Amino acid sequence: MKNYLSTEGAAFYHITRREIWENGIQQNGLIGDDEGRIFVSRSNDENVLSNIALNQILDPDEEPDLVVLKLTQATNQFKFEEFTFDHQATEITFPFHNIIKRAHIPLEHIEFESYIRVPLLELGRISNQTDAGLPGSAIFEEALDIIYEAPNRQQYKLQAVLEKGKWVFKKRLAW
Repeated sequence: MKNYLSTEGAAFYHITRREIWENGIQQNGLIGDDEGRIFVSRSNDENVLSNIALNQILDPDEEPDLVVLKLTQATNQFKFEEFTFDHQATEITFPFHNIIKRAHIPLEHIEFESYIRVPLLELGRISNQTDAGLPGSAIFEEALDIIYEAPNRQQYKLQAVLEKGKWVFKKRLAW
């Protein structure tokens, strides 16, 4: 994660419902959950974000009316110790998910990136295409190459393993 944070243009992307953006974040900034966590993606790739939206944010019959927010490293000065991966994620986009352990990000440190307003069936098609095409791609391999550091200073990466036709992600030592 240290290497990623020092990369020019490093940023994280938070997906939320439009009404939360308009009626909450624009007034109060981005507030973490009860444990002070903010869920983000390191990728703004449309396929990755569509997959995350469908699998993590939307209810089964809910039509997408979502906003993608950009949190730049240059503005927020995140520290690598603030990051972990999202243990709750189970889909193919798991390697792109991160949790920022920060209770609040002020509005002036948040950039509007885009809307996700495609019909639910189209979002499902994009998500299925992502499931099939992501493994082995360059962005997938880059995501698996991120090195995390545990509180005990042990460094690890994620490893993608295909088990019984389903991708499973495991921690492995980085060295």
